[in-house]
Amino acid sequence: MSKAKKILFVSMLILSLLWVAFIFSNSLDNGEQSSNKSHTVTVVVNEVADSVGIKQEIKESTVRKLAHFTEFAVLGLLVCADILLAPIPRFESILKRMLPLCASLPVCFILASVDELIQKFSSGRACEFLDVLTDSLGALCGIALFILVYIICSAIKSRRQKAVDGI
Repeated sequence: MSKAKKILFVSMLILSLLWVAFIFSNSLDNGEQSSNKSHTVTVVVNEVADSVGIKQEIKESTVRKLAHFTEFAVLGLLVCADILLAPIPRFESILKRMLPLCASLPVCFILASVDELIQKFSSGRACEFLDVLTDSLGALCGIALFILVYIICSAIKSRRQKAVDGI
């Protein structure tokens, strides 16, 4: 592995750990702090929606679910990047290269479960399996997006290489 790839891998790993710390720090908020944050974000979301012509009020519960989903979609992308950049053996076919990325979903599921357990011990917060599922669905969408982009980039790279080789 080249020095540049090692630096990229370590940088992405640090970014992923910081993102997990951000997610867990939100779960450490007590019920009142969490509610205040959600209310503030909901007000902003509704103001933005109103400014673009959406008159339907968006509920705070919807904003909270979307926040869970989005946090873990980003985490899914980051975990995929970490696994792809990790110094592990690579396989020839693109399908076999996708297999290590399948580890991303269990990792994100475990982190979602830990996140909910943290909330169980935060005053005024609840530990809900539905939130673990929402988080995991977000992670799955982030992973799917990563894999789709990866496949497209691999196909483009392959076509360019064939064009250079004159095939």
